[in-house]
Amino acid sequence: MAGSARVIGLCLERSEMIIGSLAHEGLLGPDDVQVPSQASLQDLEAAHFTGYLDQTTNPAVLAEIFGVDPGLVMVDEVLSAQRYAVGGTVSAARAVAAGQIRLAVNLGGGFHHAEPDKGAGFCVYNDVAVAIRLLRSRGFDGRIAVIDLDYHEGNGNVSCFANDRSVGLYSIHGSQWTQLKSTGYSAHVLSPGSGDVEYLGTLRSTLPGFLSGNKPELVFYIAGNDVLWGDRLGDFRMTPKGVLDRDVFVHNTVKNAGAGMVVMLGGGYTSESWKCMLNFLRYLLTDQVKCRWSAEPRLRSRFNRIAARIWRGTYGMNKEEKIPDVLEFSEADLLGDISRVFGGNKRLLGYFSQHGIELALEHFGILDQLRKKGFRAFRIEADASDQERQLIRVHGRRGGEAENKILIELVMSRLSLLPEKGLGLPEVLRFIAVEWLMMNDPGAGFSNERPQLPGQTHPGLGIGDHVRELLVQVCGRLELDGIHGKPSHYHNAILVSQWFRFVDPADEGKMMAMKHVLADKGMARASGLVTAGKLRLADGAPLLWNPSDQVLPVSPRLKAYFDSPAYLEASRAVCVRLLGQGLHAAE
Repeated sequence: MAGSARVIGLCLERSEMIIGSLAHEGLLGPDDVQVPSQASLQDLEAAHFTGYLDQTTNPAVLAEIFGVDPGLVMVDEVLSAQRYAVGGTVSAARAVAAGQIRLAVNLGGGFHHAEPDKGAGFCVYNDVAVAIRLLRSRGFDGRIAVIDLDYHEGNGNVSCFANDRSVGLYSIHGSQWTQLKSTGYSAHVLSPGSGDVEYLGTLRSTLPGFLSGNKPELVFYIAGNDVLWGDRLGDFRMTPKGVLDRDVFVHNTVKNAGAGMVVMLGGGYTSESWKCMLNFLRYLLTDQVKCRWSAEPRLRSRFNRIAARIWRGTYGMNKEEKIPDVLEFSEADLLGDISRVFGGNKRLLGYFSQHGIELALEHFGILDQLRKKGFRAFRIEADASDQERQLIRVHGRRGGEAENKILIELVMSRLSLLPEKGLGLPEVLRFIAVEWLMMNDPGAGFSNERPQLPGQTHPGLGIGDHVRELLVQVCGRLELDGIHGKPSHYHNAILVSQWFRFVDPADEGKMMAMKHVLADKGMARASGLVTAGKLRLADGAPLLWNPSDQVLPVSPRLKAYFDSPAYLEASRAVCVRLLGQGLHAAE
């Protein structure tokens, strides 16, 4: 359907990245993108009670919806963004229902947790319900279907259309949000750890029958990308290719049913999830099914190129080759610089000089990221005198500040780990062990976007991806298996779970079970419940958080272990067992 899709975009970062990427590829022009008008209060009243809409100006009400402290809520910004998203879905639905186009995409919306009298799960208004009610008020009497493939069940849609036989609801989800039964609701719940095979099998065996039974003229498709493996609020294990196969199948099935379709972005809580919608839109605009996305983060390819330039032969060495003890210093051998060394000729991790560390932070863009946040006058401090606690600190200050403050503090060492027998791992694994990592913005305050988490005194710097990928390059240079940590809090583990795995599948399964029961909570609230010992089994026994070995695999042998069927099934079995024992949040 090349050229037949219209994108109705919102001024949000992931929307801009999607549109920018497609424009760069020459697939979108100015006429293909529209910025919607905000939904009016009268529009919102089509699906929500006036009393509830009045309450949404109360920061405490919005704080409950977003799982943050009321003092962090910026009412106008939150409501404006959600009203633009609703306006996008309304505009898209009107265009498709009028026959102007067969398919429209709103790069926002999918607020399926909002009910007529309350919001939840980051959803203040229900854009699908508003759009359907407005279409009905304008005389559209055709049958409608809502295909909801967000990880979380759309309780708001079920509530809004429980007694409406003209609207059919279809959902595949891993987190149930309602016990309400709705006429024409085809619900399919998958267990934690479900991947491409289980998900696509369910979709292909049930969606065609649902559409043939409902015979819709118009379909709303919530293409949630929180089904991806490593999503912070979901526990499925779908791959980017699996998500694209899902979207293509939905599109073709709806097209074969003769219905027009409105697509909404829905949820997605990893730094890379927006690429799923990018892949889907590329398919809609070209008819080509291409998943241009590796499992690696987008920074890695750029860092690989930088590393190849400054570390000659790093990725081309034979296993028998040893990293030289001394490199000839040149601008291309930055991290091998020996012109400045630590006291006692000790180097960080036995290899890197202080000058080389500073050059690496510059070359890999860490210092530039700090400059973008207004910091200057950097001072790099490094201490390798204690092999068990090797230290890097980055000090800096913003303009007008008299003193430098610590922005980054990293304590690490080399670690050899002897895995427990029976896990199928090599006898010895070698890591960079991160004992402590603080990335601190001392002059900033907490906000709706950056709520305070347990253990925090200041918000983070938002450069975790860059620091992580630099450590990945160091692992590659030193031929180590990966990065090792023991997360002290639940949120520490969840925030890196897109890339890190627990060595013991039992620990991975435990985290999956916790994430499953906390799926309807914000990150700060969820971590607080875990810290307070509020996660309990049916018999009252608490499920406590215990720091365990969590690693980012870099070596092929460690990657193969985490991708093995044995590891995946073992972790999934533990998760299912804990849920079967009645794990819940005792608030």
